[in-house]
This record gives sequence, C-alpha cells and structure tokens, in this order.
Amino acid sequence: MDEGANPGDRRGAIHRLPLGQQRPAWSDSEALSRVTAPTLVLAGELEDPEDETEVAVAWMPNACWVRLAGLGHLNAFLRSDLALPHVTEFLAQNTG
Repeated sequence: MDEGANPGDRRGAIHRLPLGQQRPAWSDSEALSRVTAPTLVLAGELEDPEDETEVAVAWMPNACWVRLAGLGHLNAFLRSDLALPHVTEFLAQNTG
C-alpha cells in the first residue's frame, strides 16, 4: 500500500496487485444484485437487440428500465426530449 494511503480506500487497488496475482472472480449477477440504490436504465431499442439490458436490470433489486423505441445508443443519448420525461418521473418517485 502507498505510504500515507488510507487503508480503507480501495480505489486503484487492482493496479497494486502483486505481479502474477489475478483479479478476484465475480459475476454480473452477483455484482448487479448488490446495487440497491434506485436505478433507472435507459437504452435505445437498436443498441440492445438481444434484451441483455432487461436481464441486467432484473438482477438489480430497485431498478427499472426504459427502452426508447427505434433508437440506437447515440440517438437515445441525443433525444433528451424522449429520455427526460422518464428521468423526471423516476426522480419524482425516488427523492424525498
């Protein structure tokens, strides 16, 4: 560990693994099931033709997702007129 580093701070720990030591194994389902914060996932229909997003969201206990019809990744990002109403509703339901 770097001198003066906070022992509880794990940022960058993966870069300090001894030579030859591998990263700990983990699975998507295990990692995503630990995401307990309310989570909104927006995805363009064309960026996820195999519905992998739906599977990932199902592993998160407090997640919901919105598929933006007919859009790919970049177009879904650029079409804030379609995304923002979902974000606004999500925030209204999940903030005090």
